Amino acid sequence: MLRISFSRIAAGAVLALASHAAAAAPMAIDTANLLNGITDIYSATFDGALSPCTGSSPSYCAFFGGTPGAVRNITISPTPTGVANGVPGGFASAPAAGSFLNVTVDASHTMAALAGGTITFPTLSLTINGAALGAGSAVVVASGAGMVIDPAVQEGVLNADGQAEYLVNLAPATAADFSTLSQVVTSCTPSPGATLCGLLPILSLDMVRYRLFLDFDPTFTSFTGEFIGQTSNNSMIFATLDSTVVPVPAAGWLLLPAAGAIAARARRRRS
Repeated sequence: MLRISFSRIAAGAVLALASHAAAAAPMAIDTANLLNGITDIYSATFDGALSPCTGSSPSYCAFFGGTPGAVRNITISPTPTGVANGVPGGFASAPAAGSFLNVTVDASHTMAALAGGTITFPTLSLTINGAALGAGSAVVVASGAGMVIDPAVQEGVLNADGQAEYLVNLAPATAADFSTLSQVVTSCTPSPGATLCGLLPILSLDMVRYRLFLDFDPTFTSFTGEFIGQTSNNSMIFATLDSTVVPVPAAGWLLLPAAGAIAARARRRRS
């Protein structure tokens, strides 16, 4: 009986550790994961209008009012960009440092509350083809760019697979604030005769709505994340935001030998 009791205590300790870690906020986005960061930028200015949703479109197509076509006149390098630590620049007030999402999972693992977050990007390069505006092309290098997600709490319902979808529309207010480009651009190299660099002060990637899809691991201590943000003129930013993996189960199982030793000592005392 004593052995069974201590086994239950050990199992309870494992669950307690997992629950404690799952409730922790913020949850860091993995800066070592090469799949993280911006994966695509669709520009309504340079790429044309969104295409209408069809039966084969993603379920969230209507939320964004259409789907981007195949043409891209902004290419980003590296792709994905990666994410970084540090304080992103180009904001009216300095945001918190690092790359993280403030996510809290409830004890029953049925709800996941999102309370904003900060994503910092390493140095990135944008090659912009502005032929549609008669502005030529240019290569733009930005350092210390980032985005800050609005901190108002958004409740996400966790399905049976541990997945939550957030569809947040704050238009005309900003839902995800992107760095002011003119403040983080370190160089703009135009093609001969191009005037595109002169447009940078009026270009904005501030997003008025976004979709965030989080898929948690079985312990709810880490997740894979997919982000799509949309600006007021329908341009879109796509990013992968996978969290750092927290080895809670491994730490929990370390309690089992200790619990066994306690049980053995108790049996010796009884004998």
